[in-house]
Amino acid sequence: MNETRLEIFWSQKVFGTVPHARIATVGGILPAGRWEMLECEAIHALALRRHTFFVTVNGVEVEVTVGRHDDRWYLKGAVDGYSPKTLLDLPGGPPEERTPVTPGVSAAVAGPKVK
Repeated sequence: MNETRLEIFWSQKVFGTVPHARIATVGGILPAGRWEMLECEAIHALALRRHTFFVTVNGVEVEVTVGRHDDRWYLKGAVDGYSPKTLLDLPGGPPEERTPVTPGVSAAVAGPKVK
């Protein structure tokens, strides 16, 4: 199976003080429409080599990788240290949906879900 390279344009966050636990979903835009997946789905897709992800920062592509802290896997930019600053700095959702996710609430999506 070939990997699909997806650009992440937004990350929905949950409220909290622990940076590596704040990303709820990531999403972007394909010619067919928007896609979005839960952070755990994106991590799984990376592990299975179904998708690779990147963000564009000041015109430069930054690979999205997986970090681990306190036995929790999380997404982060390849240039990030402990905090996933690259993803936390992205807008909170597609332009028409710029609201944070409520903690503990998630939608089951088989990803990437195209809207």
